[in-house]
This record gives sequence, C-alpha cells and structure tokens, in this order.
Amino acid sequence: MKNQKIILKIINYIDSILKYTNNVDYSEFRNNSMLVEACVFNLS
Repeated sequence: MKNQKIILKIINYIDSILKYTNNVDYSEFRNNSMLVEACVFNLS
C-alpha cells in the first residue's frame, strides 16, 4: 500500500510537469526560469 501511494504521487508530479510544458518548446522552456523551477521542484 505504501508503494502504491508513492507511485501515485510520482504520477501526479509527472502530470503536473506535462501540464506546465504542454505546447512549450525547448527555447521557451529554457528562457522561463519560473517554469524550469516548477518542473525541478516536481522532480525533487
């Protein structure tokens, strides 16, 4: 059960990152420090 909760959290973090980066190209991502920090926060 504990592992399932952890996996669900990871899936939610990945979903957030996908929402943040939808229709964003690399150049736009790289130049948007707020977006980069939000994604890094969800990865850590």
